[in-house]
Amino acid sequence: LASLRDARMREGADAKDAVQLEAAAAVMREFFGRGDGGGGAGGAVGGDGGGDAQSESAPLGKARATVVLPSGSGKTVFALRVAEAMQARTVVVLVPSLELVSQSYAEWERWRATDGPFAGWRTLAVCSKTSVPPSQLPRTTDPAVIASFLRDDGEGADGEGIGGEGTAPRVVFATYHSAMRVAEAVASLGPAGKSAVSLLVCDEAPRCTGR
Repeated sequence: LASLRDARMREGADAKDAVQLEAAAAVMREFFGRGDGGGGAGGAVGGDGGGDAQSESAPLGKARATVVLPSGSGKTVFALRVAEAMQARTVVVLVPSLELVSQSYAEWERWRATDGPFAGWRTLAVCSKTSVPPSQLPRTTDPAVIASFLRDDGEGADGEGIGGEGTAPRVVFATYHSAMRVAEAVASLGPAGKSAVSLLVCDEAPRCTGR
């Protein structure tokens, strides 16, 4: 019985991986005209290892996609797969609740490829609190600190250096409530702000309707 259970769990995981990879490949085809659904859990989708896929992207602000997946298909990990496939340097993930900030970070940390584009990543939570220790997931709502993180100049809150190394990919996990703080940070960067974010992920997108 244990073996049968494990086999069924593995089948379920394989099916979820397939859904995530198929959806990620569809986004890559829409944005860049490539992405064959290859790779696997923890691997890039349709990537060619040639650097940041943004160089082949649609005009700034024009590349958008709405992805509809069934419950339990792993939408959080799907977003990670797209980020890996794009080899995005800076990602902002917006979620509707404080709990989902911690949960999304935990899922990305668990499923990111340790030898892939997000190896050595840097993270920042933009919200009032999380269930993840600040030593693991730094937290702020200060636009100046967020801007420093996006610039990745190594100057963090209280001199803690949340920016880290300039070459490391960066991911901001924020609530919609705190999204304006991120917007203020991007605006403060001036012309550089137009390219400060490689990928914006809006979880529970129907909540964004009309906003």
